[in-house]
Amino acid sequence: MEQLESEKSILISKMGQDSTPPASPHSSSRMDDTSLRANNTELMCRVKELQAEVMRLNRQLKLSDSRQRCSESETSTMSTEECRLREENLKLNRQLYWEREQRLKLSRALSESNSSLEMDEERHMNEQLSQGINPLTLSSPGAAYGLPPRSPSPALRHHHEFS
Repeated sequence: MEQLESEKSILISKMGQDSTPPASPHSSSRMDDTSLRANNTELMCRVKELQAEVMRLNRQLKLSDSRQRCSESETSTMSTEECRLREENLKLNRQLYWEREQRLKLSRALSESNSSLEMDEERHMNEQLSQGINPLTLSSPGAAYGLPPRSPSPALRHHHEFS
C-alpha cells in the first residue's frame, strides 16, 4: 500500500497538481481507505488515458515522419527528373540548331546549283543559236545538253529488220 501511495505522489507531482501527504496507515479510518481507493482508481484511469494519448501521438508522429520522408523522396526524384529533362532539352535544342544550319547550307547549295544550271542552259542555248541551231526544234531531250540523239534499242532494230 505504501508503494501505491508513493507512486500516487509521483504521478500527482508529474501532473502538476498539489500533492497532499498520504495519511499514515495507522491513523486512517474506513472512510479514508475508501477515499484512497477511489483516488487510486481515478489515477489509474488517468494514467491509462495518458498512455493511450501518448500512443496516439507516437502513431501520428511516425505517420508524419513517414509522410515527410516520402515527400522528401518524391522531391528528390522530381529534382533528378527535372535535371534530366533540362539536359535532354539542351541536347535537343543543340540538335535542332545543327539541323537548321544544315538545312540552310543545303538550301544555299541547291540555290547556287540551280543558278549554275540555269546559267549553263542559257549559255548552251546561246551557243546553239549562234551556230544557227534552234534548240526548241531538237527532237531528243538530250540534244539540249549536247548529247547525240538516241538510237533505237537493239530489240527495236531487230524488230524493224524482220518487218
